[in-house]
Amino acid sequence: MAKIIKIDGEVVSIGTNDGGIREVRTTDLTFTPVLGDEVELYEAENNLIVTKKEEKKIESSNSGININVSNSQANAQPIYVANNTKAVNKVVYCLLAFFLRLQ
Repeated sequence: MAKIIKIDGEVVSIGTNDGGIREVRTTDLTFTPVLGDEVELYEAENNLIVTKKEEKKIESSNSGININVSNSQANAQPIYVANNTKAVNKVVYCLLAFFLRLQ
């Protein structure tokens, strides 16, 4: 993979994987070059063909699993059960009763 490393007027410098630098004219490109663009280089006889590597975009509807977790207690409301009484955690209730009875 090669990357555009310098744009100087009509000349675009491209750094290659082997550490070399290739220069092309902007008029030979089929895209508008931007510094840092990843490009692919192809040589055909005496011509150098440069194509911009396109990023693969994932559609939001098929992007996989989306988990949104919030542990904020700012909007926590007490849980009410039948007869308009608050729900009680029985394990915590039993532990408190046990330890308070020992004193």
